[in-house]
Amino acid sequence: MVFFCSNVLSHNIGADSHSRRAISDVIYLECIHAINFNTYLTGGLSISFPGDCIKTAVGGDAPNWTGAFLDVVIKF
Repeated sequence: MVFFCSNVLSHNIGADSHSRRAISDVIYLECIHAINFNTYLTGGLSISFPGDCIKTAVGGDAPNWTGAFLDVVIKF
């Protein structure tokens, strides 16, 4: 199982070009299961919390967004 948390940053273009503003904070959870030597099942969930850049772009309060996936990987 993999747990990943990050803060996606963007350069703030303006008077202070060295400051950074958060685009989003992301929590990501992934699980990989080996079915056999060549076949793997991978599933994951994530939630992103909008940062200042997203909130400014949409003109106010932006909702959180979620995602999920389920993959079967077969190696030849």
